[in-house]
Amino acid sequence: MEPADCNPNGHTFFLADLHLYSPAIIKHTKRTWALEGPALEACLAGRPYEVNRDTAAWMNFLIVERINRRVGPDDRLVLVGDVVTANTAAQAYGRTVFLLERLRCKNVHLVLGNHDCAVPNVGYAVTDAPQYRQDFRKAISLPYRSVHDACLFVCHGGITVWASHYPHITWPNASKTGLPGHASLSKTQSIHVYGHVHNSWMESPVSHPERWCAVNVGTFGNENWPLRDDEISAMLAPQRKAMIAHILQGEDHA
Repeated sequence: MEPADCNPNGHTFFLADLHLYSPAIIKHTKRTWALEGPALEACLAGRPYEVNRDTAAWMNFLIVERINRRVGPDDRLVLVGDVVTANTAAQAYGRTVFLLERLRCKNVHLVLGNHDCAVPNVGYAVTDAPQYRQDFRKAISLPYRSVHDACLFVCHGGITVWASHYPHITWPNASKTGLPGHASLSKTQSIHVYGHVHNSWMESPVSHPERWCAVNVGTFGNENWPLRDDEISAMLAPQRKAMIAHILQGEDHA
């Protein structure tokens, strides 16, 4: 797949696993930042607590506010899957439009996740018959600047970012980052960003320091979300250094 064009006017930000409108996700991933009052106290104490539509609406507001604080009109935003939850294709379209209308950044792209292609997709109680998968996918996709199953985005400083909702073992141009076993080095940085795993893995499943440059860009994957392209590059500097050292050591013994 050809890389998506670089955004010349600003940075590119990445964020996965918003799960807007889903009360269940608040409990499933312990989103304490979306809780207030007794519910927050109960969550922190490990006691049962209730979440509902109002809790999800507050979470939606906080996510939009957080994005707008970090991503400006001249930037590009890539949502790496599982953006909204809904019970019908029409509802999914409406909720997607509602989100995008409230973002300062209008250059927004979608990398499809598992919940972006299925109906119902963990929304509230199902009242209508499930829609066809392609109908739902189309409804989700229409409002975005572009939509991909996975995509290589070109960012500033020669960085390319392979965005996929699912964590990969390898990805396009990974060897140019200094993959062990390759004889030549390159200044190009080819980074992988993903979501999907939430807080199931506290460490990246592909974060071996001598092999992989990959970052979980979900709301649980880091504190400073959404992550900017140069921030991701800085986070991965130790891995890249270890990769290069590994290759140079191999060349010395060649």
